[in-house]
Amino acid sequence: MDAQPVGNPVTAVLLIFRGYDTLLELVVLMVALLGVRAIQGEAGPPPLPTPAHAGLPLVGAMLSALVPLAVLVAGYLLHAGGHSPGGAFQGGAVLAAGGVLLLLTGRLQPHADPDAVDRIGLVLGVLVFSGIGLSMLALGGQLLAMPGAWAIYLVETAMMLSIGLTLVLLFGAAAGLRLRGMP
Repeated sequence: MDAQPVGNPVTAVLLIFRGYDTLLELVVLMVALLGVRAIQGEAGPPPLPTPAHAGLPLVGAMLSALVPLAVLVAGYLLHAGGHSPGGAFQGGAVLAAGGVLLLLTGRLQPHADPDAVDRIGLVLGVLVFSGIGLSMLALGGQLLAMPGAWAIYLVETAMMLSIGLTLVLLFGAAAGLRLRGMP
């Protein structure tokens, strides 16, 4: 463990020694979203009711404080995962909480058709993790090996974004998200 590029033994075990398990956890989240989509069929996501309090100034002020705070805390958890408890899954859950707040207040709307950003965001974690892991195999290393701390932070960031988006889409039972008023 002393030779690993991260100080937190949990992060080292999950990304360096148990990479398959961590990668499969991301795949399980994507499969869960595909299952929701399959059950819905062509009907698409159920519409969320527009909350009566969505236009109130206090709600806007609350979102102005809580959503950036959620992004900040998620970033901290991601960074902290290298040397203390935290990491991509915890950061992704906090990002998802901010997204759920935006859904519940009507700022984000579930959409039946995902756009390119939604699709890329969903597979970003799996693609970056697999890409780095396969590149190490091509360079003569072990499959899913991490070449250094930079690779771990890159993989963890991509995973956090994918996890956050997937959890928000699961909550909204949607394939994609749109800002209120956007087509």
